[in-house]
Amino acid sequence: MINRLIKISIILFAVFLLNSCATMFFGTSQKVSLTSTPAGAVVYINGVASNKQTPCEVSIKRKVKPTEHNGKNQYNYVLKKNGYQDYLVTDNAKFNYVSLLNIYWLGLPYILDGPDGAIWKYVKTQNVNLLVAAKNTPNN
Repeated sequence: MINRLIKISIILFAVFLLNSCATMFFGTSQKVSLTSTPAGAVVYINGVASNKQTPCEVSIKRKVKPTEHNGKNQYNYVLKKNGYQDYLVTDNAKFNYVSLLNIYWLGLPYILDGPDGAIWKYVKTQNVNLLVAAKNTPNN
């Protein structure tokens, strides 16, 4: 009887331990590295200045609501540098397959991983080659 109770306790403990494993392993935010050629471009994330210049690393939430500057679970990075054209990088969330390791199936793994965004992941490194802006020449 005691052996059976111990086995059931271990199984229940494992079930609760493995729930929301994507949240435990990856968290609700992610770091993204942004670089540009030439360096020193100011980074805007979904229309908001990040107060960082390339090369840099920014921390973003895995779950993001749509705004006028981005879609649902999408990040738009705009890199701006004087003398160069603004460059837009769009990063749409991809499914994080680690969330499938949850012990619960039939939709239950996403009780925590879904609402906090841990089931999503983004590209870890964005490299951009900035283009020189066209010079305005007066018409003769």
